[in-house]
Amino acid sequence: MSILILAEHHDGALAGATAHVVAAAKAIGGDIDVLV
Repeated sequence: MSILILAEHHDGALAGATAHVVAAAKAIGGDIDVLV
């Protein structure tokens, strides 16, 4: 399974929720791609 995450950023720093989404995606497993 492949997972695509759309990451939100503010002034060059990723939003805090992005880390939670990445952790959830890792728990699911498979390939993870992040689009910033």
